[in-house]
Amino acid sequence: MGFMSDGPLHIAYVFPGCVDGAGGSEEQALAFIQASDPCRVEIELVFLGRNPTFERRAKAVPGLTIRVLRPEARNVLDPRMAVDYARLLRERRYDAVHLYGLRQELVTRPVSRLSGVRVVSAIRGSEAHRGRGHFLLNRATSGFVDLWISNSRFTADLFASRDKLRRERIVVVPNGVQVSQSLPPYNETLRRLINVGRNAFLVGCVANHLPFKRQEDLLAAMARIEGDPSMHLVLIGRTTNYTLQLQAQADRLNLTNRLHILGYRDDVRRLLAGMDVLALVSQQEGLPASLLEGMACGLPVVATMIAGVTELVVDGETGIGVPTEDVDAIARALTTLRDDQALRFRLGRAGFERARSEFSVERLAERLMCLYEDLAGTGGA
Repeated sequence: MGFMSDGPLHIAYVFPGCVDGAGGSEEQALAFIQASDPCRVEIELVFLGRNPTFERRAKAVPGLTIRVLRPEARNVLDPRMAVDYARLLRERRYDAVHLYGLRQELVTRPVSRLSGVRVVSAIRGSEAHRGRGHFLLNRATSGFVDLWISNSRFTADLFASRDKLRRERIVVVPNGVQVSQSLPPYNETLRRLINVGRNAFLVGCVANHLPFKRQEDLLAAMARIEGDPSMHLVLIGRTTNYTLQLQAQADRLNLTNRLHILGYRDDVRRLLAGMDVLALVSQQEGLPASLLEGMACGLPVVATMIAGVTELVVDGETGIGVPTEDVDAIARALTTLRDDQALRFRLGRAGFERARSEFSVERLAERLMCLYEDLAGTGGA
């Protein structure tokens, strides 16, 4: 089945359900949906099972059609899910499906191809924490994918070499973020929420609570900055069992009163506007949307200079780069930024300008739209 020659393209964004949470991938999908031209593309959001948090976030997007297949399902690999998905493709006659998450793609890649629908697959990070079986399954089903879209050059090259994907079928489209024409104003919401005054120095980290995100290194770094009870750490992101480890660590380090765990929030931009620094010290990343959000708010960043982060953060110009798991380096970076307000402003301003010129959501939308239209014109790779 080819693409329709008249009218906007009809595309389904497909996400795994049977989970409850949302992160950078989900936010980037919604960013494109909201910035896209309805005269060129009509997008529906499809879940294989329930994801209450992401569904709630998506329902706030005006006019977005949301379809949940088998809301009672406990596993996206339920064979009945494949039947319902195939029925949906026959009924809706999508021009393409843009898939997120290998777990559901084991079902949707082959079913989409057998239904005559073009398949676009998202590469969002290195997935280094996955086991060998994950990469073998990805490779085994890669033949059903027409086009891969990676958010960084690093992950594109990594998947091409590790997962044996054809590099010419992987296109790099960096993440995008909504950026205002001028620096957004300071916002007191966060400080009121956690009950601290203007003298508190707030270090934020926006990331789901996972061991490879290394929030523990931020706590350890704070413990090494002696004699400063004003520094607080604010964690925003989906909580997990790892959260319990972080709370226990804070107790051991006598930092309980300076650790604020807010969980998943759908008002991140407003909370960022009350922070002093945004930190992300992960062991692995793609091109982190959370850092882009911070830059768009004019925040200086402290980040491990790995993978796609190096394509986003310019060490010494938009933030301070640190090695992975180097607690002393993180402590020095936070201390430097705490003590030098002028440096914070200079780095934050440069990050804001970089986000506005190179990583706007409008650029993301245009790049993706051109790819979809090119795929429509060529009939696939």
